[in-house]
Amino acid sequence: MNSCELANSIKEMNDKIKVIVISAYENIEGNTINLELLQKPIPLQLLVEKVNSYIK
Repeated sequence: MNSCELANSIKEMNDKIKVIVISAYENIEGNTINLELLQKPIPLQLLVEKVNSYIK
């Protein structure tokens, strides 16, 4: 199971759960629900901003 398949399974169980996928790849097979994908290496400030936007 790749990260998008895992995220899809989580969203199927509860679509209110926020999921951010971080990967070294630009496109990930299985991203069927248009998950937010952050590509590695990710600047720390961008990661903090994304997490904070999901918390609010």
